[in-house]
Amino acid sequence: MVSRAKTDWGLHADDLERALRHIVTTASRKYAACLERAEFAQRHGQRYSVLLDPLFTSSSIGRYLETSGLMRRGWICPRPALKTLLVAEEIRKLPIRQRNFLFLSLLGLLVPELSNMAYGPEIYKKRNRRDRNVVRLFEIRARENLRRLVALKAGYANPTSTVRLGSSINGGLSFILSDSIDAVISSPPYLSDHDYSRLMRLELVFTGAVSSRDDLRAVKRTFLRSSSKNVYKDDCWTQHVAHLKSVQDAISAVSDRAANKSSGFARVYPRLIGEYFGGMYEHFKALGRVLRPGGYAAYVVGDQSSFFAVPIPTARILANIAEQCEGGLEMASMEPIRQLRGTRGNVRWSNSEWLIILRKRLRKGP
Repeated sequence: MVSRAKTDWGLHADDLERALRHIVTTASRKYAACLERAEFAQRHGQRYSVLLDPLFTSSSIGRYLETSGLMRRGWICPRPALKTLLVAEEIRKLPIRQRNFLFLSLLGLLVPELSNMAYGPEIYKKRNRRDRNVVRLFEIRARENLRRLVALKAGYANPTSTVRLGSSINGGLSFILSDSIDAVISSPPYLSDHDYSRLMRLELVFTGAVSSRDDLRAVKRTFLRSSSKNVYKDDCWTQHVAHLKSVQDAISAVSDRAANKSSGFARVYPRLIGEYFGGMYEHFKALGRVLRPGGYAAYVVGDQSSFFAVPIPTARILANIAEQCEGGLEMASMEPIRQLRGTRGNVRWSNSEWLIILRKRLRKGP
């Protein structure tokens, strides 16, 4: 959705402006009605809660915010949640192109301006925002994006682009012709036991992409396995790297540390490592098919010590996998970008973040 919004050069600013005015007016009016119900309840000695307001309970988004525990854990307070919900529900009524653009404006505000959460690098509760002027903040951000759109369209001819949603592991690159891509730039999930769905949970909820536990599980199943919370019984990518010593050494080192642990997640860690590297093996194999001979692929990846502080040289293992995956890839260079520091219990660690440049080998002549 975000990619489509950022590459849609056919949007008309006048249409977006009219849609924005309608959303601001309608959301403000509906929230005013909510306040009137609250005042009525107070005058008659009745207990009132935003969570019980019809505007909240009639929405699948509102119900999920409460039943999932996001509200109870304080990810977002009731009043900002209701105001955001009112804006989101009006955006969802728009034609898809306008909807994508205006959702982009709203979602950019969710964590930094409307919620109580922050990134560090895992998402955590940082503050307690009991109220926010959501409609006004949304209007300001949307107008900023509108100005950018107008300026960009004035300075450039309309370029063409295609946005695809799919997994680059399980056939998601099948629509691309073999030997047709000149360059790839990517940063895959890090092997850090971060649940990436948590980092985008509020965005998934307010766009309506997730409104149940099954919805969330379906989203997480599409991810590369990088968290102990999204490893499943039927996963089988480890088999692709069972022959690689670098991967097996990492699995064995973590297994030794996990042997005396009672945590269920600890017992998953060794399997998670295998599934992560096995998934990347499949990715590199698929990439090798579509990359032209002499083409390049750049990856930003980080070494990790997230499992009992066992150091895992992720970048070098990935480079080794790329060269072993039968995709015709070779490592052209590997350059350090910065140091990543953290703690695990009483252990402090420092790992490097790397830029890996892969190249597809030229075919030998007859």
